[in-house]
Amino acid sequence: MHICAILLELQVYGLTDSMKGRGGKKDDQMGELALAFGDLLRKLWAPGATPVAPRMFKLKLSSFAPQFSGYNQHDSQEFLAFLLDGLHEDLNRVKCKPYIEAGDPDGRPDEEVADEYWRNHLARNDSIIVNLCQFGIYASDKIVYVSTSNASNC
Repeated sequence: MHICAILLELQVYGLTDSMKGRGGKKDDQMGELALAFGDLLRKLWAPGATPVAPRMFKLKLSSFAPQFSGYNQHDSQEFLAFLLDGLHEDLNRVKCKPYIEAGDPDGRPDEEVADEYWRNHLARNDSIIVNLCQFGIYASDKIVYVSTSNASNC
């Protein structure tokens, strides 16, 4: 999924408006990262926008992922992973995550096992981030197997 598409979807969904009065999954965060990100997008894409200093967004991201609190350089993939995870937590529509015991594959076809695990995942995770970013991984027509015996060759 292209990052521009994600940003567009988040803005189209009216991230800031939909989060007002709604808490996220973390009691201490309460949707603050999603609100700060939504406010940043609104400022960046406002007609006649002037330069924007994303101080509030950086502060909220730092509270979610403390490793981003200073001014050190960070890996963009790591930043994006933490941002998407934080947005998912804030926007997750599942209020009470059920405990689901993982079934044993027991020689069942891979597609059947994958469908079961995906249903279990969706029972606990339902957000725009899951819809846009994780479904593409599940829906891929290729199944990638990782062998632990070859891990030392990486």
